[in-house]
Amino acid sequence: MTIISKLFENSREKLTIFLPSVRSNKIFPYYPRINWSDFFSDEFDILYVADSNQNDDFFLEPGGSWFFNRDGTSNIYQIADYIREISSRKQYREIILYGSSMGGYAALVLGSIIPDVVVVAECPQIFLRLHPGSLYVINNVNIADDYLLDLTEIIENKMIAKEVNFVCNSSDHHFSAHLLPLIKMPPSEKRRRFFIYSDRTYPNGHSALRLEDASKIIRSY
Repeated sequence: MTIISKLFENSREKLTIFLPSVRSNKIFPYYPRINWSDFFSDEFDILYVADSNQNDDFFLEPGGSWFFNRDGTSNIYQIADYIREISSRKQYREIILYGSSMGGYAALVLGSIIPDVVVVAECPQIFLRLHPGSLYVINNVNIADDYLLDLTEIIENKMIAKEVNFVCNSSDHHFSAHLLPLIKMPPSEKRRRFFIYSDRTYPNGHSALRLEDASKIIRSY
């Protein structure tokens, strides 16, 4: 499988990788937050990674593949290899994986594969059976790796990222269904930070951070 991506090389010592969410239109490749690239160019090289299967008719209804192929295998491992290849060209001082919703799910899985990265998982799916889009994929694809359907084990025992940030609107159903069980977990040796916001300037429900608020987290590294 070919990894579809867009790299902005700004000769910086830090790399931020933006991972894709589902799409509601037929733009492909779909790079959420592509308009943020100039804003972060003073401090970061920027890599946008697309969902390579997002344009496959098979995944049009859910709007994304959750990085599964039609045969049930996951291409997240190939994305991890690609990120390693990019980072090997340059010894980055910091690598940040930023994803929202489906992209947050991907950031967490990648944080269990690539060591010492920073994960920012915004309103991620932890339990794929609890989200209609990912449930559609599960019901129509014979998933080969069951542990990718429930990230509890990954987050508790397999995470090799140096820090994991969970971000969510308190009115988002992802907070109660996906993040609250994590907040109740025993403390971990790996740093886990939770940013739960209820700012009335944000719409209720499944809403992503605005640039100025996301920047505070990204630029803190």
